[in-house]
Amino acid sequence: PYITKPKFYLTDESFAKENNCYFIGGNYIKYKNDGVIEKITYENNMFIYSCNSIKIIFNHNYEIVSIGSENDFKNKLLNKASEMIYLLSNLKDNSIFKQFDVK
Repeated sequence: PYITKPKFYLTDESFAKENNCYFIGGNYIKYKNDGVIEKITYENNMFIYSCNSIKIIFNHNYEIVSIGSENDFKNKLLNKASEMIYLLSNLKDNSIFKQFDVK
């Protein structure tokens, strides 16, 4: 109980009003903190991470395939991207998130 657990919102509208929270919509997960939104999309067996001008593509084994902006990447920690990949992989097919799937 002492560990902070991730907060998920079931609609994009409720997600937009909050901070330090997640939203799963079909094949993607978004995380927002201090107005910055990080997003992981799952397409063609690849996880595509995007935040500001950074784009990182991971394969299905979670290995980095490409980095969209090398200079920006040098200062970016991958902790949140790894956490988001784990959450999306394990929760995207959960029925509670499927009922609010936005295409």
